[in-house]
Amino acid sequence: MAGNLKSFFEFGGYMKKKIIVAFLSYFMFVSKIMAFSVSGNISTDKGVPLKDAYVTCALPGSVDVQTTTVFNNGSFAFSVASPSTYTISAGAPNFITQTISVFVSNTDISNLNFSLSPQLNSEGTINDGLRFYTPYGWELPKSIVSMYDLSSQTTYFYTIGYKDSHFLVKFSTDTNNKFV
Repeated sequence: MAGNLKSFFEFGGYMKKKIIVAFLSYFMFVSKIMAFSVSGNISTDKGVPLKDAYVTCALPGSVDVQTTTVFNNGSFAFSVASPSTYTISAGAPNFITQTISVFVSNTDISNLNFSLSPQLNSEGTINDGLRFYTPYGWELPKSIVSMYDLSSQTTYFYTIGYKDSHFLVKFSTDTNNKFV
């Protein structure tokens, strides 16, 4: 074995250089493919960072999806395998998910920011909160749900029927951003 190793190093300079260049080129190519990162921030439409948000990244038509953690300050980052167009989605509980397509070329993307609007639907069941009889308490069918909009200082009511205590409140906005 030592003789084979010695003969390799004594081998002609031209061939040795070709092998070394091929070896280094391979690792430079592989490291370049793995080097692309996508990062940014997620906040509410009022600019408050969303720490409970999520970000997903996928190639269109692919079943492989990356999900990354969003930090307390609303920032996120992940790496992508190669230059391509990626579908990136950002969402959070009780907020409307945003999806965009981003082309990642031979550079990192560091300013991919999302501003999520709140989802103004609310659904649930009214109960007495006592867990003695059922896991969640007794349902209270003749209840009234009220929701208060902080921006317009308006209260909205929804009456629950006699037979069950389930409620669903949906809001939409007109062009003046007022609730209807």
